[in-house]
Amino acid sequence: MPDYIYGEGSIEINAGRSVVTMTVRNTGDRAVQIGSHYHFFEANRALSFDRERAYGRRLDIPAGTAVRIEAGDSHRVDLVEYGGGMRVVGFAGLVNGGLRSEQTHRNAVARMAEQGFQNVRDATVKVRKPKSAKTELEVPKAARAAAKRPAAKKPAGKAAPKPAGKAAPKPAGKAAPKPAGKAAPKAAGKAAPKAAAKTAGRAAPKRTAAARTSKGAVTAKAPSRSSRTRTTKKGKS
Repeated sequence: MPDYIYGEGSIEINAGRSVVTMTVRNTGDRAVQIGSHYHFFEANRALSFDRERAYGRRLDIPAGTAVRIEAGDSHRVDLVEYGGGMRVVGFAGLVNGGLRSEQTHRNAVARMAEQGFQNVRDATVKVRKPKSAKTELEVPKAARAAAKRPAAKKPAGKAAPKPAGKAAPKPAGKAAPKPAGKAAPKAAGKAAPKAAAKTAGRAAPKRTAAARTSKGAVTAKAPSRSSRTRTTKKGKS
């Protein structure tokens, strides 16, 4: 026989998981035994308890052990939520899907009622949540809600401010100052110099031509006088 060496102290099983405590009554005529990892929601249909509160949970007992409930007896059980991938397949065939899916949950409850599983509301159910944040079954719901809210708000929040914030200031800020600031100086600054330059450039050549004409006339008269003087001198001699 092998020897086992045990460590000191105790080990807490299923630590950090929420625990639901409820009463289960066996309405059948024979004993029912439920294993540690059996989906309690799908346990024997003769067991009467709040099945909807047991959805996604199993017995809070060591792996490989079981709880036995005799016919006509009631038993107080502790249930913990599943871990891992949160996917349940098999058992009584009520779920066969992911525990986080709301549609799978609705289908499982409908099958439970159709197949005659005993289900009663239990006002004595107690829930003990861990001190840490949210449980495995609660996190998906919060994540889905958070994922849906931004999807609806982001398009509306980005589309409205961008067109309103850019379209209004740009046309109003650039259209008004540019025509008023550039049209006046260009017309006033360029029209005056061009007119002055043209007037000055044309008046000067006219005066210069007149001056040249007057000088030419004087020069033309000079030779006529000299020629007369020469003629007179020749005549005297």
